[in-house]
Amino acid sequence: MLHKEERIRLGTKVIKITIWVNLALALTKLVAGILAKSSAMVADAVHTGSDILTSVAVIVGLAMASKPADERHPYGHGRLETVTAQIVATLLVITGLGLAYSSGRVLLSNTATAPGPLALYAAILSIVVKELMYNYTLKTARQINSSAMVADAWHHRSDAFSSVGTLVGIAGARLAFPWLDPLAGIIVAVLVCKVGFDVYLQSIRELIDSAPEFEVTEAIKQTALAQLGIIDVNDLKARQHGPYIKVDLEICVNPNMSLQESHTLAHQVADKIKENVKTVETVMVHVNPCTKEAC
Repeated sequence: MLHKEERIRLGTKVIKITIWVNLALALTKLVAGILAKSSAMVADAVHTGSDILTSVAVIVGLAMASKPADERHPYGHGRLETVTAQIVATLLVITGLGLAYSSGRVLLSNTATAPGPLALYAAILSIVVKELMYNYTLKTARQINSSAMVADAWHHRSDAFSSVGTLVGIAGARLAFPWLDPLAGIIVAVLVCKVGFDVYLQSIRELIDSAPEFEVTEAIKQTALAQLGIIDVNDLKARQHGPYIKVDLEICVNPNMSLQESHTLAHQVADKIKENVKTVETVMVHVNPCTKEAC
């Protein structure tokens, strides 16, 4: 796991780049939508513009989550990053509902017209750029283990989905089916809302102390058992805390071991676990004498 300062540096660098790209892309799509008279493209431009707001929220979340523990927050501020992911998810759903409303009004009013070719070119450009941004952001999100950045990456991909739907709708509208343009906007809106709900549910799982994947807890257990002097692991609890994992561990040792020896062994186990499982931030080790009942 990267050091906190390095996490912020990498995450902030990527997000700042995507903000400028989104700004340029949103303006391009908005102009193209207005000139080509495409409601789907205008909605797509608004969606891209919302990415800027969520990216700013992620930058703030990364900075706040990296603050060290203090008297009022003895376990640190890691969960603020998860809260940021919820904010991003909420903005996604709001964006989707707004897109559905604007496209639905055009569809129901029966005022849809065939858009100009400029909207097609803007949609193709958007698909390519947003997919590149999704992969770029997701790669860094996994590198720094940031749920907020994963949410932001999916916001980029939802915009790519939006542009695919926009492209299909515009192409259909130009082929004598003008109602396909607003209909595409509604379909895109549903996809955006779904992504928002998925991200929100994942953030809830983090907030309610869900355990990490089985492979992670098993790696923690096996690392503990590999240390000389440990007879068994009596109990193991691990929970997500923002980008990190906190572990509570009970180990079983020879009852004749001195207090100093067991204390040293507990520190050794904690250090080895944090060394082998990079996402583990803290390990609380409780030592039990290995009686027949305990073993």
